[in-house]
Amino acid sequence: AGTRIATAAGPVAVENLHEGADALLAAGGNARIKWIGHRVVDCTRHPNPTDVWPIRVCRGAFADNAPVRDLMLSPDHSVFIDGVLIPIRYLLNGATIRQEARATVTYWHVELDHHGVILAEGLPCESFLDTGNRGAFTNGGEAVMLHPDFALQVWEREACAKLVVAGAELQAARSFLLDRAAALGHVMTDNADLHLVVNGEILRPEIDGRVYRFALPNNAALVHLMSRHGVPAEMFDVNSDHRRLGVAVSAVHVDDVAQDVADMTGQGWHAAEAGWRWTDGAATIKVAGARGLKVEVMTAARSWQTVAAETKMQLAESA
Repeated sequence: AGTRIATAAGPVAVENLHEGADALLAAGGNARIKWIGHRVVDCTRHPNPTDVWPIRVCRGAFADNAPVRDLMLSPDHSVFIDGVLIPIRYLLNGATIRQEARATVTYWHVELDHHGVILAEGLPCESFLDTGNRGAFTNGGEAVMLHPDFALQVWEREACAKLVVAGAELQAARSFLLDRAAALGHVMTDNADLHLVVNGEILRPEIDGRVYRFALPNNAALVHLMSRHGVPAEMFDVNSDHRRLGVAVSAVHVDDVAQDVADMTGQGWHAAEAGWRWTDGAATIKVAGARGLKVEVMTAARSWQTVAAETKMQLAESA
């Protein structure tokens, strides 16, 4: 709600649109609004929340004034770029286009007499294409999928542009958006900013190459190994790894006693791999009153430089 759609009468919040009004088309001209649908989605009940969490497209992510202000889209809502339509979930980059967890979200969709590209906050986005899921907007179903597999024939027959979810055109779009994010001041880094949070306090390490040594306070039982993190599939123009990665830990010593990284049972650890184990940026380690902790890191995930407040957010997520 609140997203402004360009109409012949000027920008109008989507919830205030009415059937019969004329929407402006990105290519020029107008098109009559045939139908407006909306639904409230309980993301907490969805088996895969990332399928329904909204995606924020930051102001200027695609070009100056595209969009003119931050825009929230459902994951499968397509944007028009270089002559094709790409669902926004395939353009996530963790900086200017990023997904946000929500308990509930309301989605609105605008249908024209024919499938077309309209302007939402100045960004060319597809109108609703009825592929057999119109009823989902009135029965409160849990998934928001504009282009389910069974609807591909409808898409090929009635869509206003080619749908792209893989291949060279997607890679080119992703590369452009990553370059655009950098031009807007977002900076990638391989510096993990590895540190501990113990009883709410931040502890910085002594660093010797890939080895990080921490002096622990008295009576520490559990520590949080914190770092920057990134999702490879978002940080590169071509990558299929959708895990949130922090650092690849190859060895842990508690008071100089080696621990088997593969046997770590705390939160924030991905499955062990040959010779290392990735954290998700907020992993726990049991130290049982030890006074020293040594962590050896093979490598760190590429990430965006972040504000210091993220430490508090990560810690809350890992609790």
